[in-house]
Amino acid sequence: MAPGVITVVVGLVGWPSAEQASAPSAASHCSRAVAHGTTQPSARLPEPFAATQAANTEVTADGGLTPGVFQTNLDGVGGMAFTSIAMPAHAPRPGRLGRPVVSTMFGAGHDKTLSAVVVSLPVTERIEVGLSHQSLHLGSLRSRVGRATTLDMGTHHVAVETVSLKYVVVPEGGLSLDWMPAVAVGAHYKRNCEILRINRKLRGALRWMGVDDDDGIDFTVTASRQFDSPLAGPVLVSGGIRFTESNQTGFFGFTDGYRAAFEGNISFSITERLVVGAEYRQKPDRLRRVGSLYRPEDDFWAIYAGYRIDDHLSVGLGWVNLGRVANSREHAFFGLSVTYGF
Repeated sequence: MAPGVITVVVGLVGWPSAEQASAPSAASHCSRAVAHGTTQPSARLPEPFAATQAANTEVTADGGLTPGVFQTNLDGVGGMAFTSIAMPAHAPRPGRLGRPVVSTMFGAGHDKTLSAVVVSLPVTERIEVGLSHQSLHLGSLRSRVGRATTLDMGTHHVAVETVSLKYVVVPEGGLSLDWMPAVAVGAHYKRNCEILRINRKLRGALRWMGVDDDDGIDFTVTASRQFDSPLAGPVLVSGGIRFTESNQTGFFGFTDGYRAAFEGNISFSITERLVVGAEYRQKPDRLRRVGSLYRPEDDFWAIYAGYRIDDHLSVGLGWVNLGRVANSREHAFFGLSVTYGF
C-alpha cells in the first residue's frame, strides 16, 4: 500500500465536537473486497479538527474517550494517513450509535499518484468499523516494464480495498490508573484487485519476486495518551505494532508469513481550528529486487496540517516521504484531503 498510502497522507482531517460524530469515506472497486468509552466529560478540551490524529480527546470521569477531532487513516479507522490511534475517529455517547465520517483524498509525487475514499463508523464508544478504496497510478512503471521485458502489465493502476474493525480494550485512564493510555486492537482485511491479473500478464514474474496472494489481514495493537500542553489543546502521542503480510501496504500484493513493524504519530493543537502532526511507519521489505524496476521498500514518514472550516467540513494538507516505490523515488509526495462529518 505504499504508494496508495500517499494519497491518504494528504489528509486525515476532522472537525471538533465531542458529541457530533463522523466517519471517513470508503469506496469499493473490487467485487470481493469490502467489505472510546466515555460518560460525561469532566472538562471540555479544545477541538482542533485536524488532518492527522485526534489531537482533541476528552477524558471522561470514568476514563472514557470522546474525541473532539475527527480523522481517519487509509484503513478507515481513527488515525493519521498510514498509522492508527487508539481512539475511534469519533466516539458516540454510551448507548448511542455514532455518525459516519467520509473523506476523499488525493496525493501526487514524482511519478506516482494516489486517490482514496474512506468511510468510518463508530458503532459504539469502543467499536469502530471502517471501509476504504485506494487506487494507485503506477506512473512510468508499465512502459518501463514493457521496454525491459516486451511484456505488457495490462494496466496503469492497482487498487486496494480494506475493511477494518477496531476495539478499544482499555480507555485512557482506565483500570483506575491515571497514567494508563488508551489501548486498542484492530483487524484490517485488504484485497488487491489487480495483482493476480498483472502476475499472469507478466508470466509469473510477481510470484517469482515473492508475491503469494492478492489479499491478507493486518493486525494492529495501538496505545495512545494525551499530555498537557500550553497550546490550544493537549498533545496526543500514539505508538503501536502492526503484524502484516503486505508489500507496499498491499499495492504489490501479499507475501505469506507475518512480520511485526512499529508505527507511531504525534499531533499538536495549535489553535482551536488548526492542528499539525507527524507520523512514522516501519515497513518490511520482502520482495526480490528487479534492477531499476522494483527497488527495496522503504519506511514512510510524513508531516500534516489540518484546518476546520466548520463543525462538519475540514481540509488537510500533507507532505510525505514514501521512499522507493517500485521504479521511482517518492521523497516528496504532496496530498490534499476533504473530510465531512455527519
